[in-house]
Amino acid sequence: VKRLENELQGSYEKVKWLEDDQRRTGEEIWLAKERVANQDRELQDLHGQCTWLRDENARLQNELSDARKK
Repeated sequence: VKRLENELQGSYEKVKWLEDDQRRTGEEIWLAKERVANQDRELQDLHGQCTWLRDENARLQNELSDARKK
């Protein structure tokens, strides 16, 4: 009986450890997804800035060309 009680206790402890490990892994996955989402927003922001700078560069080039023609 004592051996079975010890095995049962060991089994309970293993289940608890596995549940804790699963929870930690879930938290790590959630944090990784948050980091990816943040990086995606940063990338979109940088893309928008690059687009704006290209447009501004083209506008200034046209303005310079017009000024040189005068």
